[in-house]
Amino acid sequence: MKEPTETKGLEYARGPERPRKAVLALLTSALWREPAEFGGLFPLSEQEWEDVAQIAEDQTVTALVTRGLDFIPESAEAEIPETVLARLAAKADATERQNLRMNTALAEVARFFGNLGLAPVLQKGQGVARFYPEPLLRECGDIDLCLSSSGEMKLAAEALSRSGISVRTDSESALNFTWNGVEVEIHPSLLDANSPSAKAYSEKIITGEGYGSFALNGSCGISVPAPMTDLILLNLHILKHALGRGVGLRQICDYALACRSLHASVDSGKMAEACEELGIAKWTGLLHAFVTGVLRLPEAELPCPLMSKKYKPLEDIVWRGGNFGQHAKGAVKAEPAFRHKIGTALSFCRNSFFALGYAPGEAVGLVLGLFRGQFKSQAAL
Repeated sequence: MKEPTETKGLEYARGPERPRKAVLALLTSALWREPAEFGGLFPLSEQEWEDVAQIAEDQTVTALVTRGLDFIPESAEAEIPETVLARLAAKADATERQNLRMNTALAEVARFFGNLGLAPVLQKGQGVARFYPEPLLRECGDIDLCLSSSGEMKLAAEALSRSGISVRTDSESALNFTWNGVEVEIHPSLLDANSPSAKAYSEKIITGEGYGSFALNGSCGISVPAPMTDLILLNLHILKHALGRGVGLRQICDYALACRSLHASVDSGKMAEACEELGIAKWTGLLHAFVTGVLRLPEAELPCPLMSKKYKPLEDIVWRGGNFGQHAKGAVKAEPAFRHKIGTALSFCRNSFFALGYAPGEAVGLVLGLFRGQFKSQAAL
């Protein structure tokens, strides 16, 4: 059996600074549809352009970085190696095709559950893509849905099984299945809060805010979280991964674009209060510092005034491991599930100083939940 391989980490041939700055300039140009400050970035060497392509892939923002090329000076465009252009264009094309497949699958899944009288709520993914200037350029993963009652989860699992679809239940009680080649997860909770007090308060948020709807492929509709709930959902999702193995630019771009689209629909005082009650006010300040200081989101488009004076602690996490920490030095690819969970627990321990400094309640709740899930899985064997 082939041994799992370790990644080399985000280390690039001539040092990371210039390629990283180029990636951010190209990315933010695509996000906001206006050129970034390119002064002093160009010319890049052939190797630095290769590094730009690699960083974009590691951060799962290649299609957006490719679109950002439309905003650079003609002299800089002329210096891009043809091999790099071909690499970027191929990945961007694949991303658009995958999004179209994902949209089709999501509409089919929504109709399937709608025929059962179920109304799953779309989490992240294609629901967040709608905030992008060009939704098909957001690199997609799987479909995440939520059914909030055990009765609905059971009905969904039984209906899928009757249709010949294999359903798996993971340690967090989510249902996992494959729909025409697309991975789907149905979660039992909408907000990923982990401390007992935060869980209780998150239910109040969901009940008080309600839901919206999102049209799929111009016809079928699906429920989505209300604006404030959606922002908190994305916030907690980024926090969960930042405390664990890591988080990349794509997830933080999701939050930045959601802020731009939803901030006017959110009561800033209520949002700030919710962050305080959930124990994530300090973390939210750090996240806001990153989306304004690194991704160029105007402060006026933040959903609440929580703001840190620095963003480097989060920046270090982003550059250390890329998308969900998958490219951190020593990260193991294709490891068995139990080793992955152990690795995640060790990551929490390594990040303990950061975790306890920015969201102590969530940090403790996450670790305890991880171990409870592992024991639950072992007991079921």
